[in-house]
Amino acid sequence: MRVGTRIPWDKEAWKESCRDNARNLETEINRLESDYTGPLGFWRRYDDFWAHARRISEMFKTLKPLFQEDRERLWAAYSAACEEMSQTNARERESQRADSWEKRELVMSKIREAYFQAKEAADSAEFAQADALLSEACQQSCESPPVIII
Repeated sequence: MRVGTRIPWDKEAWKESCRDNARNLETEINRLESDYTGPLGFWRRYDDFWAHARRISEMFKTLKPLFQEDRERLWAAYSAACEEMSQTNARERESQRADSWEKRELVMSKIREAYFQAKEAADSAEFAQADALLSEACQQSCESPPVIII
């Protein structure tokens, strides 16, 4: 081949490469949307999801060629999956926070009740009742997930 000679460009091969790349991305996005849910549709494996999402993001940067309309369509699907995961994660955190707050209030009410029981105690039987209330508070605190005490 002589210097300065151009290699013929195969438009059909380029288009096929675009379609292959779009299929690869679409497969990964579909897996992103389906692989991290439980049988009832609950998202659970957040770390795995976000690691996979980072790999797909990298694919968008490196997979070339890709038709612009495929890139936009697939990016929209990818973004929607990430947004859904983010919202699901936020809802779950808020639910856990609310549950924790409720459990905290139950434990604190037992502690307050024990405090006043002990403060007013006149004999060992009444101190034993206060001790039993504290034991209940400890039991409630230990049986459930960690309680946020602020």
